[in-house]
Parts: sequence; structure tokens; C-alpha cells
Amino acid sequence: MIVPPVEFDASSLSARIHIVASELLGFRYGKPGFPRAPGGLAVSASVSDSKTIDCSSLTTYVLIEAFPHAPWSIKHYKDLQVFDAARPMSPIDAVINVGIGQRAPVPWSGQWHLMQTWRGLSPLEGGHARLVWAKDDALHVLESTNANSKVGPRWSRMSWVAIQSKYEAIGLAVLE
Repeated sequence: MIVPPVEFDASSLSARIHIVASELLGFRYGKPGFPRAPGGLAVSASVSDSKTIDCSSLTTYVLIEAFPHAPWSIKHYKDLQVFDAARPMSPIDAVINVGIGQRAPVPWSGQWHLMQTWRGLSPLEGGHARLVWAKDDALHVLESTNANSKVGPRWSRMSWVAIQSKYEAIGLAVLE
């Protein structure tokens, strides 16, 4: 879907996320091949027609494209992708550092969030990134996954309680 820049900029965050996510329809889970360089950044992931994307690449692509006026840099891109294993919550730091989010201990109802989870921190294992719209305890999730034969980008629902019971570490930033 092509939306004129002025109209896109005037759209709500929900609309911008949905517009950008629609570009990923038909993608499968795998090493990322972006439809175009997110935010025009020269990134290590290829721009290709492979139509594959993993969880952190999906959240990176959607965030950079949905917030085109944020001061994104290669450092922020690498933080969104957790290039430094010593900083497992770097995606949360990245959205705070560019001014589009703030750390939150729990999801805020009626808001979009970036969520970074880890099954274990020592050693680092089972990381997963997702975008989440919270409505009370229900979480409406945009993610790319290879779990349960639901391969690639998808929308799903889960509860905050279920997330807390499944992961040792949860990073959350409410998006502004």
C-alpha cells in the first residue's frame, strides 16, 4: 500500500504500524530480506525479494518506518537487532534513545509497546521481539515467529500473565 508522506505522517500510530506491517504480508520466518532499507539506513541485512524476516527484523523495520522522523542511526539499528549480547534489552534502550518510547514495568492499556523477552539471561537464550497493543490484560501481538507451524509475520493474542510466566526477562517500552 502506498500512502503519500503527508498523509502517513498525519496518521495515528496504529494506522502507521498497520500500513508498514502490510508490506510484510506473505513473508516467512527466516534471515531477513527487507522490502527496502528501513529508514534508508545502510544496514547489514540485505534488501531483497527473499520475503523472509525474523522477529527482531520485523520490529526494527516496522518501528523505523512507522517513525520516519526519529533520529535513527546504524547504532540504533544494531541495538534494535541486539547485536551486543551483553545488552539484551538494547531494543528498549534504542526506542528510548531516539525519543519514541519510555520504559514501562507493565503494558499500558490503549497503547502500543515494543516488547523484548528472553527465556534465560545466563546464558542468553530464547530471545523474542514483538510489537504489542495492550487492552487491559489482553495483548494484541504483531510478531514474526516459527512457533507452532505459524511461520512468519502474524497477528495473535496473549495475556500479560502468560508472558510473565513464560519468560525470565521482559523489557517493555510504551511507544509515543
